[in-house]
Amino acid sequence: MYFDLSGGSAAKALTDGLWKNFTNETGVPVTVDFGGTVAKLQAAVQAGQVPWSLAQTPFLPAADQAKLLQKIDTSIVPVDLLQPGTYDEYSIQYGTYGMNLTWSLKNYPASGPQPSSMADLYDTQKFPGKRCLMSDVRVGWVLESALIADGVAPDQLYPIDMDRAIKKLSTIKNDIVWNASPTLELQNFENGSCAIGIIANGMAKTMIVADKYPASFTWNQAGWASSSFGIPKGAPNANAAQHLLKWIITDTKGQAVYGEAVASPVPTGLKHFDPSSITDKTLLQFLPAGDNMKDTIPRNNQWWTDNQVMVNNTINKFKAS
Repeated sequence: MYFDLSGGSAAKALTDGLWKNFTNETGVPVTVDFGGTVAKLQAAVQAGQVPWSLAQTPFLPAADQAKLLQKIDTSIVPVDLLQPGTYDEYSIQYGTYGMNLTWSLKNYPASGPQPSSMADLYDTQKFPGKRCLMSDVRVGWVLESALIADGVAPDQLYPIDMDRAIKKLSTIKNDIVWNASPTLELQNFENGSCAIGIIANGMAKTMIVADKYPASFTWNQAGWASSSFGIPKGAPNANAAQHLLKWIITDTKGQAVYGEAVASPVPTGLKHFDPSSITDKTLLQFLPAGDNMKDTIPRNNQWWTDNQVMVNNTINKFKAS
């Protein structure tokens, strides 16, 4: 079997846990092929030369799913063990990441006032200093944070009011440090270039746990999004892929290996996910699961798919003005 993945720590965590355990149980090897993109998947399906039995896919609109993916066989895959909204007839979500308000304790010591909401990101009097934001505002919860700080209710964020979001961003424009990658954003926190910002929960884990940088973060008003697993049309071993999806849902030991390494549950909406399965309890605060998610907001991927080009043009003009 082949699994098309973009690589990194997620690939290693899957290989060391779920894939290894699946092979030990079934004798079916899972070989990882790096570089998964929608364009790559589309080209393979259209050519009728699909080398993967399971593929990592970012959010795909329903029309594209029907063209590129096979339906999940629910007689094999126990989707009833997943939370509604974290799967559909073509895929199951995994790789959930948060987009969290994070700040340096060097700038705002624990003995004093601490940021607690997106409004604090935009309050430069109470919390002075540079703001780290992602250049790709889709993955950085940038527009959404502006609207939340401006009083928009979470269930009213979409469709995004671009004029209102840009107006709010303008209030901190001179203090924004734009970051081309999560790694650069992490560096800009740790070298003192930023005092506060929005970073992925996994990067917060790296900063606080691995790098031991004095920082804190909150899940309050954080955004979240997920990738997904799907079986490509024309997959060479579709039946084994259905059983691998079942394994992803039921292998609790492999799930724990992934959760500890990546600070994310796999799959996303597992009803029986038990945080106590995570050996290192200090990691629980970073997991997008359980009580951490009660005040978070899902990103509307369909809106972003429909409006990405418009947003890019608007943000580029804002940056250049």
